[in-house]
Amino acid sequence: MWYTEDGWASWEVASGFPKDGERLVYAPTDGLLAGTRAWDLTGETLASGIWQSLDEGRTWQLFPCQLDGHWLSVDARNGLVVARADDWDSHSAAWYELTEAGWRVIRDNEPDVNVSFRIAGRDLVYFIHRPIDSPLIIQRGVRTR
Repeated sequence: MWYTEDGWASWEVASGFPKDGERLVYAPTDGLLAGTRAWDLTGETLASGIWQSLDEGRTWQLFPCQLDGHWLSVDARNGLVVARADDWDSHSAAWYELTEAGWRVIRDNEPDVNVSFRIAGRDLVYFIHRPIDSPLIIQRGVRTR
């Protein structure tokens, strides 16, 4: 990961950013977040977890409130932060909402078969499934307060 502070004239390498970090998101009270996976496609072991930067991406450390999983991805929009935690041993996934008290489960023990999610609004998440040899399934989740 690289960052710039001078209008893109020069770039610096961010300190501590995980090798397999992906999908940077901004959480208003928690800074930048990025999820990682436990190993890459070559089999190299990596540091799985949710990573955080409180200085606009210059330095990175593990987010204090972690989730268990082999592959963690995060998404954020309009103040809603959602994470997906895949467990490759059980072939399942769970989704969580980040609250002031930490992560809250919003879906659990879902079959991990080509499932993704997108935040569509402050209180709206779409879960997209493509089971093997089946048509695409889109489910709508609405957050209640």
